[in-house]
Amino acid sequence: ASGGLAAETLVTLDDFDGDKPEAINSPRSLQVIKSHGVAMDDLRAWPVEHFLPKVDKDMERAKVWQAEWEKDRVSLARSLRAARRAILQRAEVLRKKSEVVLEESSDSP
Repeated sequence: ASGGLAAETLVTLDDFDGDKPEAINSPRSLQVIKSHGVAMDDLRAWPVEHFLPKVDKDMERAKVWQAEWEKDRVSLARSLRAARRAILQRAEVLRKKSEVVLEESSDSP
């Protein structure tokens, strides 16, 4: 048994299911969330009971609010995931370019 701390498992936007947005800890995911001005609670899948106080305890209206919230939340998560993928793709392109430059510089006499 090692005496060190266990490596923390990264939770990305791709892993996130709507339950606990505060569990997201991947640097790129957090960067995207912050740069888009999104609050963690904007990503939370709320139960219908959360909306009851907003609609005078009318369950039917609360269900409509929840359905609209969920539709918007899923759309927001999808766009954040796409933005994260774009960052990762740009980072990969830059990494490959730097490898080529390093290879070329090591080839020169």
